[in-house]
Amino acid sequence: MTKVGLGYFASAIALVVLSVGSSAAQPLTGAGSTFIAPILEKWSAAYSAVEPSTPIAYQSIGSLQGIDKLLSHSVDFAASDAPLNLTQLDQPSCEVLYFPVTLGAVVVVYNLPQVPATASLRLTGTVVADIFLGKIRKWNDLAIAGANPGLQLPDQDIFVTYREDGSGTTYTFTDYLSKVSSVWESGPGRGLLVRWPIGLHAEGNEGVTEAVKSQTGAIGYVELQYATSNGLPFAQIQNRAGQWIKASAESATAASASLIGQMPTDLKQSITDAPGQGAYPISSYSYILLFKNETEAARSAALGKFVTWVLKDGQAFAGALNYGTLPSSLVSSAAEQLKIIQLAATSSGTCKTTLGLAPHQTEPLIIHDEEEEKNLSVE
Repeated sequence: MTKVGLGYFASAIALVVLSVGSSAAQPLTGAGSTFIAPILEKWSAAYSAVEPSTPIAYQSIGSLQGIDKLLSHSVDFAASDAPLNLTQLDQPSCEVLYFPVTLGAVVVVYNLPQVPATASLRLTGTVVADIFLGKIRKWNDLAIAGANPGLQLPDQDIFVTYREDGSGTTYTFTDYLSKVSSVWESGPGRGLLVRWPIGLHAEGNEGVTEAVKSQTGAIGYVELQYATSNGLPFAQIQNRAGQWIKASAESATAASASLIGQMPTDLKQSITDAPGQGAYPISSYSYILLFKNETEAARSAALGKFVTWVLKDGQAFAGALNYGTLPSSLVSSAAEQLKIIQLAATSSGTCKTTLGLAPHQTEPLIIHDEEEEKNLSVE
């Protein structure tokens, strides 16, 4: 793939803006991932100072619902953390491009007041899988104690909490568990929605955070910023290299760096269980999704300018919110991909939306890979 600088694309966008009238207000709406919500809210506020005529309104409702809203043309962009090849996004007039804009970590949070705040609880991937499978039900189980010598663990029931809504955070977490546990891979599997064998449900990263905070003995999974901003402890996870890694912007960036040489041309890549020595194993890119074919020049220009700003200036906000900055080569590739967006002569029409499913429904998500299709089916 030929790389181009951000300045080249920004100049091209500027020409489009002049042609459609730069003085006209062009608000943008988006919806989806709660994983990305903290930094996207920061970007929206900062961008309003740069482009006051382009306010950004974002609904933090979960990746699945955000994609559904994009396909139904209810929003201008979606956000998701799941690099999936959904066939709903490949309809001729409804094709969607994925733009990685930040990266972060999913952490295993817990509520154990009996364990000192200064203690560093350690969990292996297989132990985490067995907890969420319901095979490990006590905090002082030998499998947990074995990884935490000298730490006094309580004889306390484990209360599992999971995401009820279709979630990129869930995809990242279950994608990791599927890589480190053959039992998990053959059971719940990976997906935006999976059949959880045990536990209580909550909605959004916000809901899981509150559920864990309110129940002694609880365990759950959330994006790192939700844990740190709420004072929730989270476990160190043993990575593929055998190192105990604490989630941070730096360890998520290390996961990205260890696999950047294998980045697909469509920029959709799983970076869970990455091979780097310092890589946090439950890391993920977060993406903004845009239609490949746009019907309105003003909206297309506004979206391009916003994504360009996020890829360049927006990265400066990442570290303070516990997100990782994108590798420079990926920024260039994403800028190049923006050039693929084109104006369509006619409306994109109605796109098939089978994504916004409640957990009790039976229709599967339609994706390219048959094995993933099985795992993404919902009850």
